[in-house]
Parts: sequence; C-alpha cells; structure tokens
Amino acid sequence: GEATYSSAIKYLPPQRDYAVIGGIDPYQKWSVSPDGVVKAADDAIYTPARTAIHFTHRIWAVFTSLVVIAAAVQAVRTPTLAGPRVGWCILAALTLQVSLGITNVLRGLPLPVAVAHNGTAALLLGSLVTLLYFATRPSPFAGD
Repeated sequence: GEATYSSAIKYLPPQRDYAVIGGIDPYQKWSVSPDGVVKAADDAIYTPARTAIHFTHRIWAVFTSLVVIAAAVQAVRTPTLAGPRVGWCILAALTLQVSLGITNVLRGLPLPVAVAHNGTAALLLGSLVTLLYFATRPSPFAGD
C-alpha cells in the first residue's frame, strides 16, 4: 500500500539522476499484480529499447542453446567417469532454462519465474564450468 511505499522512500538518499545505476529510479512507483507481475506505474516496460533488449536476448539464447547442446551431447558420448553425468545435468538445466524463458514471455515476466530463470542460469553456468574442469584435466588413464 501507500503507507509501505512512503515509509520505505524516506530511507532513500535525496532524489537525483539515477542513470548511473541503469536508469532505475527508486522514487518511481511500482505495482505488483496479483499474479506476481511487477510493473512501473507509467508502464515503461513496453518501450522500444526494452523490446530490442528482449529480442536480442532471444536471438543469443537460441545461438547459445545450440552451442551448449553440442557440448552436452559431446560430454554424454565421452566414456569417462563424469562426462555423461555432467552432460545430462547440462541438458536438464538447459531444458529448465528454456522452459522458464518461454514462461516469462507468455506470462509477462512474473517475478518468481524471472528469479528462477536467473537462478537456473547460474546453475547452468556452474554445470558448464564443471564440464570444462573435467574436459581439461588429465585423464587418470593417460599413462596406460
């Protein structure tokens, strides 16, 4: 409600140009719909710049997904102790990531799904770093 907004706003520094922090203005009023969608009071989420950002995100998501699928399939086909397990984990995380991304688009960026999408991105990155670790480490059977 308004009381919560007023009580929170008094702890912010004096109003100034917030372009240095990504254009986020903490003094702007925000609303959360019952289904969890966060919107600015002036509905600025539908600006052309944000449309371009979302479109670019989707293009790079397709490209990145193809590269990640290729790496994961190669890991699954590699007969090492960790290769197939890491490869399947990557494919599972990528499937979840793409599903959450599609859900974000179809549902209008509900906050819980957007947060889960970011968390899954971190999980996917960790899985890829794990794959890199196992792929670049010498095999214990190299001397045989």
